[in-house]
Amino acid sequence: MPFNSLAFATYRRDIDPAVFGEMIQAATSLAARHGIPFHDYIPDGRFTLDDFYDNDHLNARGAEKFTRLLLDEAVSPLLGGAPSSRTTAHGAS
Repeated sequence: MPFNSLAFATYRRDIDPAVFGEMIQAATSLAARHGIPFHDYIPDGRFTLDDFYDNDHLNARGAEKFTRLLLDEAVSPLLGGAPSSRTTAHGAS
């Protein structure tokens, strides 16, 4: 299951848009070719500075939060389960 992990706003600000676009296109294409969804969590607003160790890495709290989110939104639906009420939809790009 392809997904794009989280990054804090300062990291996202400095990503080369052309390189980032190529990465998203490649991941989306790969997922479509295999009939599975691609989840882009980079722009996810449910994570704050308190969830990050640095611009590109989650701390323990953020990792636990992301693990639950990934299980609820990406893994469970693929296994036939419904997402839990703990998470909500995000604005994937």
